Amino acid sequence: LCRPPPRRFGVLSVDAEGVGDKVLHEWLDAGFQPEWVVYESMHNRERIEVTREYLRGRGYRYVKKLGWNHVFERIGVVAPGSDSVGLRGLLAGVHHEEEGPGAT
Repeated sequence: LCRPPPRRFGVLSVDAEGVGDKVLHEWLDAGFQPEWVVYESMHNRERIEVTREYLRGRGYRYVKKLGWNHVFERIGVVAPGSDSVGLRGLLAGVHHEEEGPGAT
């Protein structure tokens, strides 16, 4: 027997070259609840401001931009067996793109 995938898990990373917004919506609209979302927004039709508002409505807060990616954290929910402290520590050591070298 095949078991369905877990609805709650650690990280969903979306980099889908122009359809990332659709992929992200499909996952979250299907009821999946990753603790973290790492989302690359280049070439998508949906503007990142719209995506941020969509994720806020789903219980996520914007953490930072990391390279080409936007990082979001689910508010008040920790996925079973996840290493939230480890990921949080990793993110703490990296500056926002706007603050780092080469910022414009």
